[in-house]
Amino acid sequence: MPAYYKIHVLRSDGKLDTIVSGRSQPNRPSDSQLDKSPNVKGVIDFYKKVNLHDAKETDWRKKLGGMLAKQLGQAEHNDKRYILAALPENYRLYEHEKWAADGDSKSKKTSEKHAKGGADRHDAYLYGHPKGHRKRYRSPREFFPHLLWLTTDPTGDPRNCSCKICSPDPPGTSQSNGKTPAAATVTPLPVKDIKKEAIDSKDSPSASTPLSDKPTPSSIEKPTPKSGPAPAPPKPVLSPTPTPQPATPTPLPPQKSSEQALDAQYNQFLYRPGELAWFNRGVTWGLAAVVRREFITNPSPQQSNQRKKYIIQPLSHPFIYPEMVVVTKEDLLRPWLAWSAPEPTHEALRIHGLTYDAVDWRRVAQGQLGRGDVEVDGSIFAARMVDESYTLFDKIDMPTAPPGETHWNGIYLGGEKVFLGEPVRLRIGSGSDIMVLHDIVERIRQDFHDAGSVPTTNLVGDIYTFKTIMHNPNELPRENPHLPQRLREDLRFRNATTIANKGTVSFWNLFQPLVRLELGDIKGRWYESSLLLPILRGHEDFARDYQRGEINDAGTWMNGRLETSANGNKVGRKFPTRREAFGRAVPPGLMFSDGRDGQSDMRRTFSRVELPVTEYSRAVGFQDHNELGLNLMDVNWDGIDSEGLMQQFTDEDQFLNDSLKE
Repeated sequence: MPAYYKIHVLRSDGKLDTIVSGRSQPNRPSDSQLDKSPNVKGVIDFYKKVNLHDAKETDWRKKLGGMLAKQLGQAEHNDKRYILAALPENYRLYEHEKWAADGDSKSKKTSEKHAKGGADRHDAYLYGHPKGHRKRYRSPREFFPHLLWLTTDPTGDPRNCSCKICSPDPPGTSQSNGKTPAAATVTPLPVKDIKKEAIDSKDSPSASTPLSDKPTPSSIEKPTPKSGPAPAPPKPVLSPTPTPQPATPTPLPPQKSSEQALDAQYNQFLYRPGELAWFNRGVTWGLAAVVRREFITNPSPQQSNQRKKYIIQPLSHPFIYPEMVVVTKEDLLRPWLAWSAPEPTHEALRIHGLTYDAVDWRRVAQGQLGRGDVEVDGSIFAARMVDESYTLFDKIDMPTAPPGETHWNGIYLGGEKVFLGEPVRLRIGSGSDIMVLHDIVERIRQDFHDAGSVPTTNLVGDIYTFKTIMHNPNELPRENPHLPQRLREDLRFRNATTIANKGTVSFWNLFQPLVRLELGDIKGRWYESSLLLPILRGHEDFARDYQRGEINDAGTWMNGRLETSANGNKVGRKFPTRREAFGRAVPPGLMFSDGRDGQSDMRRTFSRVELPVTEYSRAVGFQDHNELGLNLMDVNWDGIDSEGLMQQFTDEDQFLNDSLKE
């Protein structure tokens, strides 16, 4: 069974109802056409709706996805199969079926020619065009020009569409294409439960021919005048449509706290208070909550930079809590989404959908559920619980907001903390598409079934796509001042090696401004490839990749939030505070510091993270810690300020003891 990669269409002009002669009519076959009763001749002739994932509907999405990927895709996607995740919103497929009610031999013989059998006709029609139910598409190939317009025209002007409904072409002219992507994104997630079907060569992407540009009035060939009666006056020709203006990036929102301003800077802390992270226990890895972070001033006169210290609380079951741990090297930490949590060590706990609060941890600790590591299993269930959570924080006073609507400056989304003005990774997209957050909107609506209120949270921001072109010093990509500093600095780092070694330059291309997405569309927060990849890949491999000009996106090495959710939920459960999201997996009195001051106020004892803890986790010892096999300070970084850029990756153990004395 081949894997298909989903293409999400982010814009649609589809209508479920249209106004005809002053009255609203359903944009679908008429009621009489939907009637399955046989007519006076005993013929059953009707239309039926084709549901999602039906063979015919899946076939349409495969063909449209293949044609769209071929038209808009790049060379690296040629060996992949594509499918539309769904038809554009409010577009519905109906199938026309017809057969004789008495089942005569002619009907049966004809039915043998059809894949489904039993009917003389199986034509499918796509309804939803805003011009009404009489304007329908008869095949994927006929609908494709309209789909291409939806996904490429940033103006949304239907006069730019070349399909036969929006813009019937004069005789002898062809349909247009050739626009740049503006509203379609590709999600590299395999599509499950789709049967392999033969694709009709008539509609197959491989059999389609390139569509030529729609001719302008000056390019339409005029017939040569002939003798005889005067020709009829020429039909009026539409004037050329104006060239679409490029989308304008949205200015970054203001920073509302010193913590937010700190995290907006490049090459500061990778991890934040309240986040969930993996930490190295010496021989294995554990899961912990980041409680606070601090800078440690280096006493060495040769180095004026500051080092970083994290204080973390290992997760556990609710009866024994490990001591807090001090970590002074970011190499010893990993983002929660860098790895997937293993199965519990107790076989009895490997139950689909079992949650942290549903486990009887006292029985587990007493050994009544067999052999296993109760502390490890507590951390695994706790991490899954946090991954399914979200918490809004730092409310924004907005007097113009309508009743029931609240705006926020930040969100804990699963194991990560994100502020406005920061980039997040998208579940929809090419795999490296991001959205720079400009608003977090929560709306409360009444649920009439239980008379309660239901919160809905949306993230609003500019979507950017990572583009790579050949480097030309005379035609450099225009710099976007509204990109976050971390994006711009990481881009400079990556371009420094790709220009020198590959002759290519990359940039963040504004895909669509101020898009409203759901929480389920977000994979997680974005990390700099220049800072995280040396940790994920290992310093030696990263240094070799850098010298070759092969710096990939760090997000391709990470998971997405809630990808292993038991119920398929991609939103999660809201918690009022971050402390409540961790529940009983951390000590009752634990408080997360916002990192706005440098004073330590911890009253619990600390343990040195480098010391191995035996019998902690046989289950999470699945990936060895990358030892520092190469000092990146000795590598020639082609003009890059390697000392300032890679300072957190050097081995500075002489300062560890000083930090632990605090």
